[in-house]
Amino acid sequence: MTHVSAIAALARQRQVREPLSIGSRYRQAMPSHPDTRENDPTLNTGADAPMSGEQAAVLKELARDAYDLAAFNPHLTQTEAELRIATLKAKLKLQDEPPHTL
Repeated sequence: MTHVSAIAALARQRQVREPLSIGSRYRQAMPSHPDTRENDPTLNTGADAPMSGEQAAVLKELARDAYDLAAFNPHLTQTEAELRIATLKAKLKLQDEPPHTL
């Protein structure tokens, strides 16, 4: 009798169950596919509609403050405008930080 078959026979005699693998525990605890639709702006209705007046005003001001006038385009969709607004806000935040020196 080989070592592996001896262990298997001993397990059958004691009726020891094989523990769940870590992966199977994780799959039981987590849903198979999380629902991220409410967080995705591209799936909302009207995302491809032209940007609103409020978005245009915010984008124009941020583009001016970031010295990036090319970032403003009056023909953007709502989704594109939100992405550019987020990008310009991040750029301005980086500009406000002190320079990194060694």
